[in-house]
Amino acid sequence: MATLGLVVGMTPITGKSIAVARAAETDVTVPTVLRSTISTAPTGISDPFDVTYNDQTTVGDVLDALSKTKGVDRNTVLLEFYGESYVVNKLWTLSQFMSYYAQVMGLSDSQVSEFTATFGSDPFKLKGQAIDEQATQKLFDQKVTYDGSTSPFEVDLNVPLTKADISMKITYKMADGSNLPASVTDNADSSDGATATRVVTGYDGQVFNDKHHFLIPEISGYTANPTGITFDSSKVGADGNQDVTITYSKPTTATSSPNKPTKSTKPTSRVAFKVYAKRGLNRYRNADFKRSERVQGYAKKAKAYAPIFSVVKTVTSKAGNQRYELADGTYITANADYVGKLYWSGHYNKLFVTNPKGTNVYSSTTFTNKVRHLKQGAAVAVTKVVKQGLTTRYELADGTYITGNKQWVSPTKPTMVTKVKATTKINRYQTVNLKKRIKSYKKGSTITVKGWDYSHGDRPDLSGTKRYRVAGGYITANPRLVHSVK
Repeated sequence: MATLGLVVGMTPITGKSIAVARAAETDVTVPTVLRSTISTAPTGISDPFDVTYNDQTTVGDVLDALSKTKGVDRNTVLLEFYGESYVVNKLWTLSQFMSYYAQVMGLSDSQVSEFTATFGSDPFKLKGQAIDEQATQKLFDQKVTYDGSTSPFEVDLNVPLTKADISMKITYKMADGSNLPASVTDNADSSDGATATRVVTGYDGQVFNDKHHFLIPEISGYTANPTGITFDSSKVGADGNQDVTITYSKPTTATSSPNKPTKSTKPTSRVAFKVYAKRGLNRYRNADFKRSERVQGYAKKAKAYAPIFSVVKTVTSKAGNQRYELADGTYITANADYVGKLYWSGHYNKLFVTNPKGTNVYSSTTFTNKVRHLKQGAAVAVTKVVKQGLTTRYELADGTYITGNKQWVSPTKPTMVTKVKATTKINRYQTVNLKKRIKSYKKGSTITVKGWDYSHGDRPDLSGTKRYRVAGGYITANPRLVHSVK
């Protein structure tokens, strides 16, 4: 029996009622459980949670009460259903779904592996179908009548399905003719570099806005058009596909008249320092962090790929929480558990290169003349720390300099894995996202490791998974599949 993970096993709310219905003299607060059903399989039943009923209470009200116990919205409570529907119809890849699901649920690596296997087998048997999102919204408006005595009271939520019988062929391209980045090509069905194609399925009239940018990835410096898709049976061609082209273009910059210089709509503030994200966080339009004013969400990532923010000052919200105001006028938390200064400033005897790309050594603190390159894992003795603008540099014994950026170096010696043995059959891939399989290794094979890296480094919305870099590509670093040997 498949389970709805965001509902099953939820801690009961005791001694506290969640009022979700409109005020009325006939209101009655009752412990309630939610039974969810999708396709032909009944799924999980929630632990009791309080709902205030009256003659206007709807299924959506009940779902919202359950959502509030987890601090999420109703669609997140149904995430497993929506996620599988998107995966089987190729609107999301399984790895995208699992990365987002892990972020929302706070899953460990072992749990991610377990859920990946579960959802990779289509547990709700949705192949050829999709959740009818319009019908689901109507379901939320249906009224629920409490019988006046049962406690806990059961509410059924039957998730409606429909045939996903429209095939859409999406072609991606850059308006300037340049090659598409890996964030697009890695999840495509085919690509020649300049273009990529992906076939997805859905139902007539389905609108997919792609708010997570899984289907239409963001590319820095470019704007996608369109930013969402709509399945339309009247546009299906003779080949059985509805053709849609996603074009990435550089935004046009308005030119100013020689006699009328352009004025900035917002003064540019001086950057005080830079920070990187230690954990997943959100960026907001205002310091009070309202959900409706979120600008962008960021997943927890390895330090080498963590989002960087330019801070102009520290402010305090109405609730007394410290925030960082950023150079673009938006805000993030100033909580040290979530963000940290980007540059080392302490006095260390030795630094280790941690970035997968390695780092360079320069003749001066301005970093204009490269002297040599250091590979990932290299160690250097340092003599002093030097302040250079908003950054720090570390002087080496020979008078050269390296960066003090935490994304590139660390005073802590990293664990260096030089060889691994496969505990089962594994593959070597061309990319760090484990796309384009090149070779297979038998169980027991010993493989030389050259370094480590993380998947989805260019995707701020995806956490990324550690990989080992080997000759000719990348392999998994999952300790259940490979283990270190000397």
